[in-house]
Parts: sequence; structure tokens; C-alpha cells
Amino acid sequence: MGKIAKIRASKRAYRGVSALPRPQGEGKPDERGLFDLRPMRFAALDGASAEDMLIELVNLPEDPDSDEVSRFMRFHNLELGATSSGGHKAKRMSREEVNRYRGLYRIFWQPRLEDLKARTFLGLIGPSPKAWISEFAGTVDPKDLRGRDIFPMRDYAESGLRMNWKTGRFSIAARGPIDFMTHAVFRNRNRLRACSRCKKLFVAFGPKELLCSTSCKLESGRDRKKKWWRKNRGVAKQTH
Repeated sequence: MGKIAKIRASKRAYRGVSALPRPQGEGKPDERGLFDLRPMRFAALDGASAEDMLIELVNLPEDPDSDEVSRFMRFHNLELGATSSGGHKAKRMSREEVNRYRGLYRIFWQPRLEDLKARTFLGLIGPSPKAWISEFAGTVDPKDLRGRDIFPMRDYAESGLRMNWKTGRFSIAARGPIDFMTHAVFRNRNRLRACSRCKKLFVAFGPKELLCSTSCKLESGRDRKKKWWRKNRGVAKQTH
């Protein structure tokens, strides 16, 4: 794959992604006895590039039971973290859900369809219906809920899109890996290409880049040389 600009995911900041500020007393429960897992969520992505995760996701096969999907899930949990939580690790996103996001992000590589891309972007960055889903609603005595994940996706109740009314500028307050990748696809929206040789989806480094990797560039060069030779070998023989 060609050179891709890296975004380092650290506990503190992202280049271009404005994470919500962490509360005072980090590592301590709030007045409800809940922990802010936002630092833990993003620390788990340390060393990952949003572009790399995105490209790996959109190039997965359509079959959710494939080995490639298994490998992706082993390294990336797109369901990472929730702010309103009892301090437990997040469940892993299901194969079917990974496959659904694969389809959503592939929309951005389609030619034209600007309206659909805009709606898809706003849907990905917007409030999630999962925010108010509780596994314990009406089934557990409230006294037994202490320290448990009542609404594990509570911080997805609001959109990740933020606006500074004074300046009129928009930013993304990344709530998790999905927002992390959505910001990357928006930032690179004019450089999303399909390799002219192997058809793999990628983010172009230069404005005229049409091949996804060094190997595809080498193979494409060999093909041009073979094509030239087949076309001109008869002329070469006559000159001798």
C-alpha cells in the first residue's frame, strides 16, 4: 500500500479530532458511581491509524464469517468503550455489525451519490438508538445495579458533531472508533480511490495516484513494458 498519513491515537489528543475533555479526578467514579472510560477507549487504539482501520474494514469480504473478518475483529473492536459505565470492558462488536459498517463506509468510495454520502456521514456521526438500550431494564432490582453497565452506550445519545457558534466552525468530538474513522473518511473524501489494477479501495496520497501499493505500481510498469514489446517487436526485428 502507498504511503498514508498516520493519525496517532493517544490518551490525550488526535490530529484533527477533538476528543471531549476528561473530567477532574480521572480514574474515580462520578456522583452516580460511574467511570469515564473515554481515556481507556482511545488508549486501546494507541498506534493505530484511522486510515489504516478504515481501509482494512472496507476491503473485508462481504461474508461476515470469513477468516479476514475474524482477523479484523481480533485487532480492532469498533464497539470500544462507553462513558456511562460501571468500569467493565466493552463487549466486542458482532460480525454482522462489522459487516454492516463495511457496507456503510464503502458508500463513500462510490462515484457521485453526494446526497447519499452526506446522509450516511450524518448518520454515522449522529445519535445512536443504542444509547438508551439497557440489558437490565425492568428485570433487575435497582439496588443490584450498582457498578453495572446500565446504559453502556450512553455517550452516544448526542451527536459527535460539535459547532462553535461564535466562529461557525464544526468539529467532531470522537466518541469511539466509529467517529475516529468517520472523521478520517470525511477528511480524505476527495482522495478515496479504487486501485486501477487490483480494485482494492484505498486513500490516495497524491492527486493523480491510481494504484494502491508499491507492488501494484511495479506490476503495472511491467505490464506497460510487455504491452510495448508486443506492439513493437515486429518493428524491432525489421530494423535488424
